[in-house]
Amino acid sequence: MSQEQKELYSLLIPLKGERLLVPRMCVAEVIAFADAARDRRDDHPDWFLGTIEWNGQRVPVVSFDDPQL
Repeated sequence: MSQEQKELYSLLIPLKGERLLVPRMCVAEVIAFADAARDRRDDHPDWFLGTIEWNGQRVPVVSFDDPQL
């Protein structure tokens, strides 16, 4: 009898005080760090870092780090 394999291929992302586990199928591409362009309005939440250009599209950049840490 064969046992069913229960594996999760994932990406482990270190944060300031925790780690974030992201299923690999949710990751399209890993790119080099780039400063995100913020809108001139400053009414965005702290977790919204701005947007970057990726494959001809503007993609939002968010932070999973707790700003209180």
